[in-house]
Amino acid sequence: MAFALSTRAPRAAAAAAAPLPRRAAAAVAPRARVVASYKVTVRSPEGQDVTFDCAPDQLILEAAEASGLELPFMCRTGTCCTCCGKRVQGEVDQPGQGLLSPEHEQQGYALLCSSYPRSDLVILSHAEEDFINRSHIYDKQMNIAH
Repeated sequence: MAFALSTRAPRAAAAAAAPLPRRAAAAVAPRARVVASYKVTVRSPEGQDVTFDCAPDQLILEAAEASGLELPFMCRTGTCCTCCGKRVQGEVDQPGQGLLSPEHEQQGYALLCSSYPRSDLVILSHAEEDFINRSHIYDKQMNIAH
């Protein structure tokens, strides 16, 4: 039995070579850009900057510690505000934290123990006192009357 090349293309190959219909082409989403890590710059109250890498699935506080940077923290659950920072630039995701309101997040506050980077960041560290001075939520949690 001899092997012969066929001049007729198989149906699957012909279908794959044909351009997609206009509706189907529009439905194909572009691939999302995969980022291995973001650059996070933490600025101290004295104006000193420290930059480190933080993976998208790594908490900012954990990445800071892994790079040798010591930041204030207590609970590691997003409930005490000791690790509070203030975003100057960039975006974070703060799932599961219970202290910051959407308004606080819009003002740039981030609890570094429960925040993941979503872009390169610049964060002012040691923002707990500023947050407390501007927030009555903390007073309510601590049962402080005015």
